[in-house]
Amino acid sequence: MEIAIRVNDIEFRLVQGTKDDKPVFRHLMQLYKHDESEHNGIAPDSHGLFDYDYLDHYWTKHGIEQEGRLAFVVKAAGEIAGFAMVTNYSSFLERGDHTRSLAEFFIMRKWRRRGIGKAVAHALFRHFPAHWEVKQERTNTAAQRFWQNAISEYTNGSFKHIESTPPGHDGYIHLFQSRS
Repeated sequence: MEIAIRVNDIEFRLVQGTKDDKPVFRHLMQLYKHDESEHNGIAPDSHGLFDYDYLDHYWTKHGIEQEGRLAFVVKAAGEIAGFAMVTNYSSFLERGDHTRSLAEFFIMRKWRRRGIGKAVAHALFRHFPAHWEVKQERTNTAAQRFWQNAISEYTNGSFKHIESTPPGHDGYIHLFQSRS
């Protein structure tokens, strides 16, 4: 599956990852987790690597069929620009084909602040009409602003903004209905 997007005369593509793309996701996950460590305090392991427990699940039968896991590489002008990972897991919504959660979302710094992240998110929301859940960590105010703006624009302000505390997610959650 591939979704084409054009932003400021640059063509972007969201390309669904295959098992062969797993090393790309694993490497990009290191950059993403490093960025996130500023907000969540998680340190790399003794080998200097950040772990992501669910990566292999995106290519298992159970992960795809039961958990609705889909992984997309974001490509810009022929270069890898980031990734998006989607599931049907939700903290507040009933799990199923009509539910989507943006599990992980990353745009490389080179491509940030150009409207690309918002365009990629909107393309995912349009491509997968569903009840969506998008979480942000409590201390990641940049992510909170980004998602507040992107979702507000996409939904014309028709969404719920929830504060969540441990033992569940510690941060904020946006809930909304997407349209095709």
